[in-house]
Amino acid sequence: YKTVTLLRTPEKRLFSHFKYWMLTRNLAADKDAIFKHWDVYINSERAKFQANLLAVYFGESNFQEINEATVEKALQNLNQIDVVGDLDAINSFEEELTQLIGKRTTIGFENTSKNLMSDDVLKDTFKQLYQDNFKQIKEMVKTDTAIYKTFFNKN
Repeated sequence: YKTVTLLRTPEKRLFSHFKYWMLTRNLAADKDAIFKHWDVYINSERAKFQANLLAVYFGESNFQEINEATVEKALQNLNQIDVVGDLDAINSFEEELTQLIGKRTTIGFENTSKNLMSDDVLKDTFKQLYQDNFKQIKEMVKTDTAIYKTFFNKN
Protein backbone atom coordinates (compact mmCIF):
# COMPACT_ATOMS: atom_id res chain seq x y z
CA TYR A 1 0.00 0.00 0.00
CA LYS A 2 0.99 3.60 -0.63
CA THR A 3 -0.27 6.61 1.24
CA VAL A 4 -1.15 9.93 -0.34
CA THR A 5 -2.79 13.11 0.84
CA LEU A 6 -3.62 16.50 -0.58
CA LEU A 7 -3.36 19.62 1.58
CA ARG A 8 -4.88 23.04 1.13
CA THR A 9 -3.67 26.44 2.28
CA PRO A 10 -5.04 26.67 5.85
CA GLU A 11 -6.60 30.13 5.41
CA LYS A 12 -8.45 29.07 2.28
CA ARG A 13 -9.44 25.75 3.83
CA LEU A 14 -11.01 27.33 6.93
CA PHE A 15 -12.95 29.93 4.98
CA SER A 16 -14.05 27.40 2.38
CA HIS A 17 -15.42 25.22 5.15
CA PHE A 18 -17.47 28.14 6.47
CA LYS A 19 -18.75 29.02 3.02
CA TYR A 20 -19.70 25.43 2.19
CA TRP A 21 -21.38 25.04 5.59
CA MET A 22 -23.44 28.19 4.97
CA LEU A 23 -24.43 27.29 1.42
CA THR A 24 -25.35 23.65 2.00
CA ARG A 25 -27.61 24.60 4.89
CA ASN A 26 -29.27 27.47 2.99
CA LEU A 27 -28.10 29.92 5.64
CA ALA A 28 -26.68 32.45 3.18
CA ALA A 29 -30.01 34.20 2.60
CA ASP A 30 -28.49 37.66 2.40
CA LYS A 31 -25.47 39.73 3.36
CA ASP A 32 -26.62 40.29 6.95
CA ALA A 33 -27.19 36.55 7.50
CA ILE A 34 -23.70 35.74 6.24
CA PHE A 35 -22.04 38.25 8.58
CA LYS A 36 -24.20 37.15 11.53
CA HIS A 37 -23.34 33.48 11.00
CA TRP A 38 -19.65 34.33 10.55
CA ASP A 39 -19.52 35.87 14.03
CA VAL A 40 -21.07 32.74 15.52
CA TYR A 41 -18.97 30.34 13.43
CA ILE A 42 -15.56 31.92 13.92
CA ASN A 43 -15.91 31.73 17.71
CA SER A 44 -17.22 28.16 17.72
CA GLU A 45 -15.47 24.94 18.67
CA ARG A 46 -16.15 23.77 15.11
CA ALA A 47 -14.09 26.63 13.66
CA LYS A 48 -11.26 26.04 16.14
CA PHE A 49 -11.16 22.38 15.13
CA GLN A 50 -11.27 23.20 11.41
CA ALA A 51 -8.51 25.78 11.87
CA ASN A 52 -6.21 23.10 13.26
CA LEU A 53 -6.90 20.06 11.08
CA LEU A 54 -3.25 19.42 10.25
CA ALA A 55 -2.30 19.68 13.91
CA VAL A 56 -5.11 17.34 14.92
CA TYR A 57 -4.73 14.68 12.25
CA PHE A 58 -1.02 14.70 11.58
CA GLY A 59 0.18 16.15 14.89
CA GLU A 60 -2.02 13.73 16.79
CA SER A 61 -3.15 16.52 19.06
CA ASN A 62 -6.33 17.75 20.62
CA PHE A 63 -6.97 21.14 18.99
CA GLN A 64 -7.16 22.71 22.44
CA GLU A 65 -3.70 21.48 23.48
CA ILE A 66 -1.42 22.43 20.61
CA ASN A 67 2.26 23.18 21.19
CA GLU A 68 5.61 23.05 19.38
CA ALA A 69 5.73 19.27 19.72
CA THR A 70 2.47 19.12 17.74
CA VAL A 71 4.11 20.82 14.77
CA GLU A 72 7.14 18.50 14.94
CA LYS A 73 4.92 15.41 15.18
CA ALA A 74 2.83 16.58 12.22
CA LEU A 75 5.93 17.11 10.11
CA GLN A 76 7.28 13.67 11.05
CA ASN A 77 3.99 12.03 10.08
CA LEU A 78 3.68 13.97 6.83
CA ASN A 79 7.20 12.91 5.90
CA GLN A 80 6.14 9.27 6.19
CA ILE A 81 3.43 9.69 3.53
CA ASP A 82 4.45 8.59 0.04
CA VAL A 83 3.00 11.61 -1.77
CA VAL A 84 1.82 14.82 -0.13
CA GLY A 85 0.33 17.30 -2.56
CA ASP A 86 -0.61 20.94 -2.38
CA LEU A 87 -4.00 21.83 -3.84
CA ASP A 88 -2.44 25.04 -5.16
CA ALA A 89 -0.04 22.85 -7.17
CA ILE A 90 -2.40 20.08 -8.22
CA ASN A 91 -0.46 19.34 -11.43
CA SER A 92 2.69 18.53 -9.45
CA PHE A 93 0.65 16.25 -7.19
CA GLU A 94 -0.74 14.43 -10.24
CA GLU A 95 2.78 13.98 -11.63
CA GLU A 96 4.12 12.58 -8.34
CA LEU A 97 1.15 10.28 -8.05
CA THR A 98 1.65 9.08 -11.63
CA GLN A 99 5.30 8.31 -10.84
CA LEU A 100 4.32 6.46 -7.68
CA ILE A 101 1.74 4.16 -9.24
CA GLY A 102 3.10 4.02 -12.78
CA LYS A 103 -0.15 5.11 -14.37
CA ARG A 104 -1.27 8.56 -15.52
CA THR A 105 -3.48 10.09 -12.86
CA THR A 106 -5.74 13.11 -13.10
CA ILE A 107 -7.33 14.56 -9.99
CA GLY A 108 -10.65 16.21 -10.61
CA PHE A 109 -11.24 19.34 -8.60
CA GLU A 110 -14.58 21.02 -8.43
CA ASN A 111 -15.40 24.04 -6.36
CA THR A 112 -18.85 22.98 -5.20
CA SER A 113 -19.41 26.26 -3.36
CA LYS A 114 -19.33 28.10 -6.69
CA ASN A 115 -22.03 25.79 -8.01
CA LEU A 116 -24.21 26.52 -5.00
CA MET A 117 -23.78 30.28 -5.33
CA SER A 118 -25.28 31.89 -8.41
CA ASP A 119 -25.97 35.28 -6.87
CA ASP A 120 -23.21 37.86 -7.47
CA VAL A 121 -24.16 39.68 -4.26
CA LEU A 122 -23.42 36.51 -2.26
CA LYS A 123 -20.12 36.01 -4.09
CA ASP A 124 -19.11 39.60 -3.35
CA THR A 125 -20.23 39.27 0.28
CA PHE A 126 -18.13 36.15 0.87
CA LYS A 127 -15.15 37.80 -0.83
CA GLN A 128 -15.54 40.92 1.34
CA LEU A 129 -15.93 38.82 4.49
CA TYR A 130 -12.73 36.90 3.69
CA GLN A 131 -10.78 40.09 3.07
CA ASP A 132 -12.17 41.89 6.12
CA ASN A 133 -11.40 38.95 8.43
CA PHE A 134 -8.16 37.69 6.92
CA LYS A 135 -6.07 38.70 9.98
CA GLN A 136 -8.40 36.80 12.29
CA ILE A 137 -8.42 33.76 10.00
CA LYS A 138 -4.63 33.86 9.73
CA GLU A 139 -4.30 33.97 13.52
CA MET A 140 -6.65 31.02 13.98
CA VAL A 141 -4.76 28.81 11.51
CA LYS A 142 -1.24 29.80 12.60
CA THR A 143 -0.29 26.29 13.76
CA ASP A 144 -1.57 24.66 10.58
CA THR A 145 0.15 27.37 8.56
CA ALA A 146 3.44 26.61 10.30
CA ILE A 147 3.03 22.92 9.44
CA TYR A 148 1.96 23.66 5.86
CA LYS A 149 4.69 26.21 5.13
CA THR A 150 7.44 24.21 6.75
CA PHE A 151 6.46 21.02 4.96
CA PHE A 152 6.28 22.70 1.54
CA ASN A 153 9.25 25.03 2.25
CA LYS A 154 7.17 28.15 1.73
CA ASN A 155 7.94 31.48 3.36
